[in-house]
Amino acid sequence: MTLPTSALHVSASQLKTMRDCPRKHWLQKVAQVPSQKQSLGAQRGKALHGIVETYLGAKPEYPEETLLEFTEAHGLFIHDLRHGLRSASEKSLLRDLRNLHHDPTQDFELLIEQRFDMSPVFMGFMDLVILDRRSGDLKVTIRDHKFTADKRYVPDVDKAVADYQTIIYAKSVLDFFSLDSVAFAYDYYGTKYKWQKYLHLPLTRAYVEAKWLDVVRDTRNVLNNYRVPNGALTSPNYLSCQKYGGCEFKELCFEGGH
Repeated sequence: MTLPTSALHVSASQLKTMRDCPRKHWLQKVAQVPSQKQSLGAQRGKALHGIVETYLGAKPEYPEETLLEFTEAHGLFIHDLRHGLRSASEKSLLRDLRNLHHDPTQDFELLIEQRFDMSPVFMGFMDLVILDRRSGDLKVTIRDHKFTADKRYVPDVDKAVADYQTIIYAKSVLDFFSLDSVAFAYDYYGTKYKWQKYLHLPLTRAYVEAKWLDVVRDTRNVLNNYRVPNGALTSPNYLSCQKYGGCEFKELCFEGGH
């Protein structure tokens, strides 16, 4: 059941789950108990991510072509995704990024679904990394698309700037490009009705390095959880049982953790 540490990859979501409830992390990642809960929101978000990536990577037919128009023209429109598509099309952000990326006169590049790997345990994919050299110096921005039903899931700036995902992604970019700072943007789009909200976070190397110590400490806790032979030996956080519609492992948890 337990994998050797060298074979493990720790993600921001794993760190969040572990912080939220060590027993939930054990059941989900160590015991790998099959999920009994269908997440339509996650499926919808994954589909919308894929469409956004296709849109950004395709050369525009005309400069004003929006994401919604692109999906309709190329047979990608899905009725269940209509609110997310409209939310992401409401303002010109994605359209403008796409036009700059495909304009040969601009020193502007989008790295779409960019893989990163910080050995031995950190790896993953960033939705979008922007390399902007138009001013002469390289400026890098990480952008993450978030499709969610409710605005209440949008964190405030103080919480977002300290998020595991923010720090891990920023650390990988700062180390690769040897920069003193990087910008991180979370782009939130509504999937039940049309809305959008953008969080822009300027991050210095000094700030990221200071927060990295917390990431390393919490990663050690995750790796140690893989060594626990039985879920009953983990610590449950009963205050988290009702979060996000209720924990899918609640019955196993009360039986002693499997």
